[in-house]
Amino acid sequence: RILSSRQAAWLFVRRPADLNESESQLIERLSQYSPELQTAYSLAQEFIQMIRQRKSIHFDDWLIRVESSGIAELESFAAGLRRDCF
Repeated sequence: RILSSRQAAWLFVRRPADLNESESQLIERLSQYSPELQTAYSLAQEFIQMIRQRKSIHFDDWLIRVESSGIAELESFAAGLRRDCF
């Protein structure tokens, strides 16, 4: 099955507890396949948790890690957040 970028993004921002078994396994396989995808998943989950828990204290640290991640899409997202927030 081919996974679109939109489907992957949706999987990456959902709560792990809300994923069904096949979705959890898919994230696990993607993470094993690509360290970059594992990093993207971790950073996406951290961001979502900050938003849900309203813990902006970690925002600057998260931005720094994203900006040094080497993942162009996340770096672009972080640059947009930086422009909007500062």
